[in-house]
Amino acid sequence: MYDLASKDVEDMAKLIISKDHTHLLNANITYLFREQPWKAGDGRTVLGKAAKRNDIDRILSNRKEDFIVILVKPRWDKFTEEEKKCLLDHELCHCGVMVSNSGEKKWKLRRHPIEEFPENLARFAFRREQMGLLIENPPSAVVTKPVSSRKIRPKTTPTN
Repeated sequence: MYDLASKDVEDMAKLIISKDHTHLLNANITYLFREQPWKAGDGRTVLGKAAKRNDIDRILSNRKEDFIVILVKPRWDKFTEEEKKCLLDHELCHCGVMVSNSGEKKWKLRRHPIEEFPENLARFAFRREQMGLLIENPPSAVVTKPVSSRKIRPKTTPTN
């Protein structure tokens, strides 16, 4: 079951967008609450989701959303203010835009550019270094090319 999220969610999102997601200032985003969390295929509990609306959805919806952000209400209600901001910011990070050479904007759903297994990081120091560099210099919030085309290449060391 889904319900429209309370106004405080939208107000918090507007502050986050104006500070850290200015590419979304003109996006039409609807925030929903869901009663139950999702279970990911690997058993993880998912507490939020972002979805991009397609042209048909936009025609059928009175709200004409570009994106929908869904939050799990029972967990949201137990979160601290900081945890709420973190979850909302995370979901807004999925909402991106692709800008053509002519300046035309097209809304895109972004995937996580940082993903790795902890045990792999524990075994390979160069991978930890790569992840650290990516964290220090994160990709732009405005998507200029699909995230899937972004590759992290290992450093090569000269051989004698």
